Amino acid sequence: MNLPRYGAWSRAGTAALRSTIDTTVAGNIYALTTSAANFPISGGPPDNTYVWLDSITFELSNIAAGPASTITFFLARDAAGDRPITPQTTTTLVLGATTPATRRGVSVLIERPYVNELVATIDVSETIYCVATVDAGTADIDIRLNWRA
Repeated sequence: MNLPRYGAWSRAGTAALRSTIDTTVAGNIYALTTSAANFPISGGPPDNTYVWLDSITFELSNIAAGPASTITFFLARDAAGDRPITPQTTTTLVLGATTPATRRGVSVLIERPYVNELVATIDVSETIYCVATVDAGTADIDIRLNWRA
């Protein structure tokens, strides 16, 4: 069945998180899942199914002590960040049009298939982790991982 909204996929969603990012931490690890308080339509990818990881968006605000010009990240299946599912990527942050000193962000295509198996000893239901760091400073960060299943 070909659903026009999702192509050949039957579900789509955005796993999201709102937190802070700090260069004093070597690898900030973020659980991307349902975050209804900050992102009402968010939801993690379903367990035990094939998932298409489409893209990831980083939005930085309240930037201080830096400011950051690049972000380095990868996605992992475990909370320790020891089981990567994407390559590590470094990309330049785009400056905000009206407030470049305090707002920056970037969207990166991932375009990668992934089998979201729920293995009780290492996985958390409907959760993928993002390990990320910026090259300078601290900031508030919103992360959105877009997926289809």
